[in-house]
Amino acid sequence: MIIKILCVNHQYSKSLEFEENFRGYSKKYLSAGTNYYSFLRDLNELQIARLFSRLEKYHQIFKSCNVGSKKGGIWCGQCSKCLFAYLILYPFLGDKLKEIFGKDLLNDENLASIMEELLQLPGKFKPFECVGTKEEIEYAMLLGVLKTEGKNLPKLLEKYQSKITILILGIGREGKSALEFLKKNLPDLEIGTADQKISKNYLDKLEDCDVIIKSPGIPYLPEVKKAKENGKIISSSTQIFFDLCKGKIIGVTGTKGKSTTASLIFEVLKAAGFNVFLVGNIGQPALELLGKISENSWVVYELSSFQLTDLSRSPHIAVITNIYPEHLDWHDNFEDYKKAKENIFKYQTKDDFLIKDKDGVSAAKAVAQIFKIPEEIIEKAIKNFKPLPHRLEYIGEFKGIKFYNDSLSTIPQATIYALDKLGDDIQTLIAGGFDRGIDYEVLGPAIAKSGIKSLILFPETGEKIWQAVEKAGGQQEKFNVNSMEEAVKLAFEKTSKGKICLLSPAAASFNMFKDYADRGDQFKKFVLSY
Repeated sequence: MIIKILCVNHQYSKSLEFEENFRGYSKKYLSAGTNYYSFLRDLNELQIARLFSRLEKYHQIFKSCNVGSKKGGIWCGQCSKCLFAYLILYPFLGDKLKEIFGKDLLNDENLASIMEELLQLPGKFKPFECVGTKEEIEYAMLLGVLKTEGKNLPKLLEKYQSKITILILGIGREGKSALEFLKKNLPDLEIGTADQKISKNYLDKLEDCDVIIKSPGIPYLPEVKKAKENGKIISSSTQIFFDLCKGKIIGVTGTKGKSTTASLIFEVLKAAGFNVFLVGNIGQPALELLGKISENSWVVYELSSFQLTDLSRSPHIAVITNIYPEHLDWHDNFEDYKKAKENIFKYQTKDDFLIKDKDGVSAAKAVAQIFKIPEEIIEKAIKNFKPLPHRLEYIGEFKGIKFYNDSLSTIPQATIYALDKLGDDIQTLIAGGFDRGIDYEVLGPAIAKSGIKSLILFPETGEKIWQAVEKAGGQQEKFNVNSMEEAVKLAFEKTSKGKICLLSPAAASFNMFKDYADRGDQFKKFVLSY
């Protein structure tokens, strides 16, 4: 076929250029209401394999073998398309593929030369077939090795696992866990690491490896986006866990309340006798638990927007508490933040569940109903539940003043909730912190109409909060402070006996503290030592 003096073959019909041209043609000459597009355009081969692995009714009838199509529609088991299809599906279907393909292709050493072509080893070239990239193949191999825990590997995985190149991007809590997990299962493989604490040029290492395990705290910087555009596989500990977990997952997300909600669900299921694990920021790092999880296990996973951003699989039960503007220093905008959160249900099927409830207790009860847990067990578990640290945590009464630590409040809506919960007895509010571009206009009226008399404010957002209060007509007395010790001293001086002093910052902590826990711990320390 000749297109604009260029000779093209059937592959042209799969290109984005053809899609755009034909869409324009169909709208102009066929029907203005027609929208021609590829449903799979935004998905790579791994994502397609991940989704297809759940469509069991097609597993025995799908084919992608050019040689076999001429022999009655079979898998020939000897070509690059057969080996690629087997490889890319192996992490998700495992030994089921033997029945589909008629034999175990990964144990066929006669396919070694094709394997080398797929991996594009020195002197080898990618087969002239519709197969994936070497980066996708390396990642599929990685998942395949991890799936077997490095034991009794198929011959081709055993022979070529050393060709997988991996970089851990970010060596924080989750990055260290990923590194230990990979070293345990791939002891002979050299795994690269990159972190800004180690080198200011840490992003240069993105060029060295094909598979990049990105820690959630690192945003999609321009260098990371470029690496992805160039074909690098950007994955995460969360994605690996979802791909390898034998049990079923209950995912919990939301701007606020996800930790408490996840903990409540965990306690209810545990009380009902289920084999259940709690992972995420409040539980163990997920990868550390994989070896303990069986097909009968349930995992309650607290999921942040960072972890959800590049997740290509959704949990069996998805729970959303609420969504407000947050982490706008990490996400491009609020729409980008919401889009990340939506991944918790984006890949669900009709057999999965989605629960939306801003109240943690109600959400936990809704999950319990799916399991048909008796009401008395649910109520007892909820009654015995102890609030988590830094979440409206009652410290105690000192010099007649009641102190509450709500350091996890990092957005205005969380502080508004705390004000509503504790009521008019709040006389002193300590607020403010790191500025992430959040609008504080909604907080002003809540403070202005409350019984608060003294407002103790940290930089940087303290001034924004005060402007919102003034705009709402608030008559509170304002005090600017630069340390927690100074804030607590003022709180004791300005709060009457029988009243409440509440730390509920409505902002992140990073300008003055290590994190929200450090901020809350300092608050408790100075209250107790005053």
